Amino acid sequence: MAIVSSKHAAPRGAFEVNKHLFATLTSSNRRLRKQLPILIAWLVFSSFTLAQTFTPTGNLNAGRNGHRAIGLKNGMVLIAGGYDFNENALSSCELYDPLTGTFATTGGLNVARRNFGVALLDNGTVLVSGGYDANFNALASAEIYDPSTGVFALTEDLNIARADATATRLSDGTVLIAGGFDTSNNALSSAEIYVPSAGNFVLTGTLNTARGFATATALMDGTALMAGGWNSSGALASAELYDPAAGSFTPVGSMNQVRVRHTATLLNGGNVLITGGEDSTSNALSSAEIYSPAVGKFTLTGSMNTARGGHAVTLLTNGTVLVDGGFSCDPSNCVATAVDMSASAEIYDPISGSFGVAGNLSTARQVHTSTLLSNGMVLIAGGFTDGNPGLTSAELYQPATFTPANLASITVTPINPSLLVGGVQGLVAIGILSDNSSLQLASAIWTTSDTTVATVTNDSGSNSGMTNDSTNSGVVLGVAPGTAILTACAGTICGSTTVSVGIPGGSQSFSLSGSPASLTVEPGGTATFSIMLNSQNGFNRTVRLSCGSVPPGARCTVSPYSLALTAGGTATAILTIATVGPTAMSNPNPTERISWAQMDGSSLSLRITALAILLPVGLGFLSPHKRRIFDRGLITMLLLALVACGGPSSPRTGAVHTPPGSYTIVVTANSGALSSGAQLNLVVK
Repeated sequence: MAIVSSKHAAPRGAFEVNKHLFATLTSSNRRLRKQLPILIAWLVFSSFTLAQTFTPTGNLNAGRNGHRAIGLKNGMVLIAGGYDFNENALSSCELYDPLTGTFATTGGLNVARRNFGVALLDNGTVLVSGGYDANFNALASAEIYDPSTGVFALTEDLNIARADATATRLSDGTVLIAGGFDTSNNALSSAEIYVPSAGNFVLTGTLNTARGFATATALMDGTALMAGGWNSSGALASAELYDPAAGSFTPVGSMNQVRVRHTATLLNGGNVLITGGEDSTSNALSSAEIYSPAVGKFTLTGSMNTARGGHAVTLLTNGTVLVDGGFSCDPSNCVATAVDMSASAEIYDPISGSFGVAGNLSTARQVHTSTLLSNGMVLIAGGFTDGNPGLTSAELYQPATFTPANLASITVTPINPSLLVGGVQGLVAIGILSDNSSLQLASAIWTTSDTTVATVTNDSGSNSGMTNDSTNSGVVLGVAPGTAILTACAGTICGSTTVSVGIPGGSQSFSLSGSPASLTVEPGGTATFSIMLNSQNGFNRTVRLSCGSVPPGARCTVSPYSLALTAGGTATAILTIATVGPTAMSNPNPTERISWAQMDGSSLSLRITALAILLPVGLGFLSPHKRRIFDRGLITMLLLALVACGGPSSPRTGAVHTPPGSYTIVVTANSGALSSGAQLNLVVK
């Protein structure tokens, strides 16, 4: 297939228009009136389903495969290293700008490398570690890319030289480097942790099974799942969990199929999708499976339409997964000799558990990168195709929709947190679904209203090469004193919180924590968590506690709900969640109400505000007779929106019992303008 070389600016998707609308709605009325044409265009545009398409964009400055790509805080994408057309290791790097649809060179690596690890750090810099040099020697060197200067600086070496290892950012901001191959192509069982504050690598627990080409996925409970890969015995089905608190790996249930060159993707709600790869005899695989942290098992899901390995995957803002390219074949007759580069793509729907055809890439490719952009589109770059091992072409994928079909609103937790300059705060986007259940979103796009006060990470966890599922999203860095609005959007549905940044040693505040981090109960069982408040900088006031994002049918209570904190002191409370068993009556608590925190936000305000704004605009364009008809129609729509969204006294109606699943419980502490929050995990089996 010919290489596409034409350059096109990136098209504006519906998601980008929606982000502009959200910012407009939170600004002054004067600015609102000026943006009425954009509001009208968005309302018309967002009412249609877009055609999913692949469109060529600007070319890379250097053809490459085996490279890495990662989204930066400023919205650009860093493309680093890899192989060139002659299979030489590259030190060159470039940046993709979604606004212009072009690539520009940036500072190069100090050491040319391929098949290395990459991870976005909380401060917005990028860690590059290990890989192979030009002579296929495994590297121990590591370096840090600073987007503000465009320069890579060497940092301390790995303890063990390794290539095709995993690099996974953990919830505490450190990075787990695990497995890989040494220079003699021996699979490694060693693992180490990169500590950004110290700039060094520290050895940690050993893998139970040596493996390279494995996948590593940071789970929502803070652990990391290692799955599959290759060692001297061939492709692997085994999997293990890394526990940062214990610094050790524990075996978990094996996959249903041995796999190498497969992918792993964290889904909304916390499950992990495993797709394709090869078996021990190099046959491409069409099967896929789901790992459920709640039960610790892998379960087969629908198979792909095309058997493939060396492909790329991306979790889209609508909660589905794009699978594209790779070396592939017809699943009904798939042997190593039949495998070829593929331009095919498909979409996995977690709700139906099935794959649907999504068209074709402009260029067949494997060992390429696929990265979610801040406008909801996907950048697909470089790779290997027949006759050309170093593609320069790149293309954009536009999803058919940007918003999950069953998402009603988003709550961002903690609510209005405070942090110090130089400090970090992890934010979580909790999606409230149409049935009033909730789940943590892995697909949200994060933005900040003021980068001079606070920045936020936005690495979606897209597949970058074959072995990495690096996720670092929603982590706020305090830059300067002030306040900034942090927003999480999944298409047209958004939620936000205000972050206050203070000077170290300055403002009084408090922190909130809960333990244990996770509890498991049977339907009808009760979970009890301990909540602790800590005074900071002499805080001496009363704090009120509340909980949210409660599972369907369950009831959450905090006792006591009001605590007096003294300067330098601590206070504790008990949070209890009572679930409802399968034999319980429907609507076990008819007087329970849904709070405005669960129902307002973008979904309600966006519809009502837009309709209210359009009322006078519509009237101005119509004849008197049609104006009256238009007026009545808009008023009816407003009333229907209010009824559909409920009110502060709307009764909760829901499931007969609390269904099995993993739920994120939000605990919030408030005292005046100060607020702190924590999240707890409840598993109902």
